[in-house]
Amino acid sequence: MNKLVCILLSVYNGRLFLPAQLKSLADQTHGNWVLLWRDDGSQDNSQQIMELFADEVGRHRVKQLLEPKGQVGITSSFMHLLSNAPAEAAFFAFCDQDDVWLPEKLTRAIRFFETASATEATLYCARQMLVDKNLSPLGLSPNFNRESGLGNALVQNIATGCTIMMNREARRHVISAAAPQGTLHDHWTYLVVCAVAGRVFFDQDPSILYRQHGRNAVGSQATIGRRIRRALGRGPKPFLQNLANNLGAISGFREHFPEVERAMPLLTALQSSNPIRRLAALRQFGIYRQSSMEDLLLRIWVLLRPMPKPKKACEKF
Repeated sequence: MNKLVCILLSVYNGRLFLPAQLKSLADQTHGNWVLLWRDDGSQDNSQQIMELFADEVGRHRVKQLLEPKGQVGITSSFMHLLSNAPAEAAFFAFCDQDDVWLPEKLTRAIRFFETASATEATLYCARQMLVDKNLSPLGLSPNFNRESGLGNALVQNIATGCTIMMNREARRHVISAAAPQGTLHDHWTYLVVCAVAGRVFFDQDPSILYRQHGRNAVGSQATIGRRIRRALGRGPKPFLQNLANNLGAISGFREHFPEVERAMPLLTALQSSNPIRRLAALRQFGIYRQSSMEDLLLRIWVLLRPMPKPKKACEKF
């Protein structure tokens, strides 16, 4: 079995935390990996840090993606990396610059993939040990006990990007369609794998130290209460717009995947002026969040207002 892992790293002004992350890659018990990285417009010495790491582990193992130049943002940066990853790799892992991977991260993920077929789109993700900027423990990220699936992926992401590893078949589908506006690369990956009836492994043991600090592009809302307060602050409009965008973006898979075809009437039902019809549509199509409180809030949002039309998806990478 080919066990080459392509690690995908997007770098932006990473000098404070990048060296620790790179060391954790070098310390992985699974040593069959290559690193593809790009700079997203850094103005510090991140380039020099990466050059030193390439010298340390071997320049044949570390390649820089030079196009596109400049800052394109986190989702675009990772999607460009995924699209340009070497075809000979068996697995592809997103990597953030400010975390620290536990030594067994890659090894554990590969054990999950050994139970799945290479022809099945498969995604591994895991919990995280939340730490402060000095790597002092803050607690564990949420545990998700309900099943994964399209009904969940349309309205929630359980696959934190810095823990994700996917196989070739998953990658093929993820880069085959344009990601929706407002949906991050990790959520898009989870959504696509569920849309194509793939397999999702959620590892309940943490695989990384997930650093929480003021420079995070995306942090972790550690408790359900915090996530609900954040959602209440945003209100229903952005949530419903994201749901509309997600439905629009996966519509291209409907010809080959019955689950997507079955979900398409949601676009019409959730735009109805009748709130009871909208609420019934959630039940009919099996749309759910992982926690009961968040599930309740989802239903309140749908009762309050109709879903808007989907916005045009981003360009493919």
